[in-house]
Amino acid sequence: LLQSINKRSHVDFDPQQMKCIHHKFVEQAVNHPQKICVMLDEQSLTYGEVLHRVQYFASYLIRECSVQPGHIICQCVERSIEMVIGILAILSCGACYTPLSPNDPINRTLVLIKDLKSNIVLIHSLTQNKFIDKKNEDNIYFINIQQAICGCQIMCDEKDLNLLSNILVTVDNIAYCLFTSGSTGEPKAVQVCHRSFISGMETVLHLNIMTNIDLVLQLIACSFDVHLLELLGSMTAGATLVMLKREGNLDLNYLMSVIHKKQITFAIFIPTFMLIIEAFLKETEQINHMETLRTICCGGRYDTWKFRLIPAASSFLL
Repeated sequence: LLQSINKRSHVDFDPQQMKCIHHKFVEQAVNHPQKICVMLDEQSLTYGEVLHRVQYFASYLIRECSVQPGHIICQCVERSIEMVIGILAILSCGACYTPLSPNDPINRTLVLIKDLKSNIVLIHSLTQNKFIDKKNEDNIYFINIQQAICGCQIMCDEKDLNLLSNILVTVDNIAYCLFTSGSTGEPKAVQVCHRSFISGMETVLHLNIMTNIDLVLQLIACSFDVHLLELLGSMTAGATLVMLKREGNLDLNYLMSVIHKKQITFAIFIPTFMLIIEAFLKETEQINHMETLRTICCGGRYDTWKFRLIPAASSFLL
């Protein structure tokens, strides 16, 4: 029975049509420049506005920091719109994105940076104090994203755009690198190429797990690979990403308010967190705040796609 079901679900995706992650984002921005791309409380940017900032910042990294395809760039930022711009700018340079958790001890963070042999770390105002005493060690350059893109009101000129368009990146280039927890020894860096991520997203889109009309909640911490499904997945699908404020995932009243007010349709919860939400909803009788959710994914790692799909809020409380 299982074999017959698997045979009926087989779909061939044309490998010749596969594009890099940032190319898929640019395609969405060109087709829908006025569509809201990302929201955080009262802040919002359209796809066209995000693209402009990404192009500006990416050209800045190439010109001022000599970033080249294949370089590894780390990013240590809290949840913010700058997080989105930083990731897409890194990929637009042909470089490899590696997230660093702001909650990790500074010594662990520096060990990870050294292990990657990376000399560029993107930060912003909420994380710059973490590295305030380390700025001259090991020739690491700390770049404040907010300061770097403050001149975004100046349009990118043709020279900047040509600089980005001449960068050769293929689907077999490494898109991002993530560290294991290190619970069984030293943390290990795992590399994922553009092809692997886009292949997974093709499946997600084909099964309508995520669509271009979804409002996607950004809940997962950058330590876990699923945050890239929320961030980059929504950008490549043409959906709208709704971010939480710093530590907003720890405030259940705020979280439920965002889901309700922003009318979130797509969310990912780890099993433990889902049980906490279930208990909270029973206690506060706020189940109606979940009624806009079209799809809830609950499960393990993005690379194994162990997700439970719950297509209606009425079945959230099992």
